[in-house]
Amino acid sequence: KMARSFPAFGWQPYVLTVRDELREQGLDMSRLQGLEAVPIVTTDAYPRLIDMASRLKQRFIKRGAPEPVTQSAGPAGSESSETGVETFAQRMKRYVVSLFVLLPDEKTNWSLKAALKAVGLIRAHRIDWVLTSGPPFSGHVIGLLAKFLTRARWVADFRDPWMELLPERFPHTRSRVSDWIEQRMEAAVMANADLVVATTERMCSSMRARYPHLRQGKFVRIPNSIDTDSFARDVVAKYDALTITYAGTLYFDRTPEPLFQAVQELNASGRTRPGDIKIKLLGNCQQIEGVDTMSIVRRYGLGDDVEIVDR
Repeated sequence: KMARSFPAFGWQPYVLTVRDELREQGLDMSRLQGLEAVPIVTTDAYPRLIDMASRLKQRFIKRGAPEPVTQSAGPAGSESSETGVETFAQRMKRYVVSLFVLLPDEKTNWSLKAALKAVGLIRAHRIDWVLTSGPPFSGHVIGLLAKFLTRARWVADFRDPWMELLPERFPHTRSRVSDWIEQRMEAAVMANADLVVATTERMCSSMRARYPHLRQGKFVRIPNSIDTDSFARDVVAKYDALTITYAGTLYFDRTPEPLFQAVQELNASGRTRPGDIKIKLLGNCQQIEGVDTMSIVRRYGLGDDVEIVDR
């Protein structure tokens, strides 16, 4: 949407993204409509350590070598699972994951390779401004490198907060060292970006408070909006029942359970009847913190009133 709108304001956009083969979600080719005049450059990604380890393991097994035998948990294992005491092996695994797999996220292997391509594009086309958007926050590595190696100015766009969500990540994916490095990474982004864009004033205020020594005017709020032209073209009929739709991903502590409970209580009280209120979850909503969403739906007796739709 942004790239499609830039030419109307006198800007020629160049889009740098990942190759289609590396995308984890299905492709929606309709999103390319209107971008025929916009150059779209795709890049590969460096191999990830976890992927290389997985391939080595598969090759090792295919050669006929026996798989490592995992012994049943003895007293030490029982103590770890029951008391939450972390074993030395678990701690080492946590540090490896936090430092070499998810620092700052699983897209770093693409961002590092894309950064080199970005510098070449900037120099070849004399690009004035670079806009990096996150999450994934590793995308801001591209902006950092471009800032250091070219004369382009840089906008760091935050669709979600970075440090504010760090404590909510799964504990087995973090370590003190990785947290410290990520804090330094965010600080480098804030210090070197010419503008920092956030979607809410709350995010802007948090950034300003965390970096009071930086120019406060560089933190700018641009709220999410709608494309009114699309609504004028694609008019659809209303649903028969009141339908509440969530579009996005159920991650960190996001859960629709309070909504399920509210509808259950309305039905039980007789203020509404089953079917009066429908709930549609659109996106990556198949699980809630590792639990099948529909099993939770059935727990509230709403099996016929909740629909889960993939992206």
